[in-house]
Amino acid sequence: MQPDKQLFVKKLIEELLPEAAVFLANQGNPKQVRPFVTLQFMDENSTAMNEILRTEEPGILNVKGHMEQVLAVNYYGSAAMERLSYLKQSLDRPTIIDRCFAEGIAFFNASQIRDLTILLDNRKYEKRANLELFIRFVRKIEDNPGWIETVRVNDFEIEGGKNNG
Repeated sequence: MQPDKQLFVKKLIEELLPEAAVFLANQGNPKQVRPFVTLQFMDENSTAMNEILRTEEPGILNVKGHMEQVLAVNYYGSAAMERLSYLKQSLDRPTIIDRCFAEGIAFFNASQIRDLTILLDNRKYEKRANLELFIRFVRKIEDNPGWIETVRVNDFEIEGGKNNG
């Protein structure tokens, strides 16, 4: 997913879970004070064949790919299960759906919330929960395969799209 779309998702989750700091996973951040959330954007996959669209500029094409990606959301802190349940339900609010549509993304499915509470150092339990969100979006890439200026076949010439035979 493009960085601007990832930033939108991160800010949206910060807004929906204001009590928790939100970080991208595996970024070398020091251990945080609870509650906090980590986001891990998994590999993206194509959901359909790319669309190839002509542009106004000769030789330039726009390639649109319909993609989907899994986002792992991990909540660390008390009420982890409840807060992820709230997040999951909030993503179905019409106002949130409209904002995501304006950004070109859609949360189209979610996993069950998993309780990952763990015993630390045989002394204290750390409340944790995990939710996987499934996101769809369109990736646009510009391609420049070039433009053929002149074609000549057996003394028959086509130049710049005109028949000069």
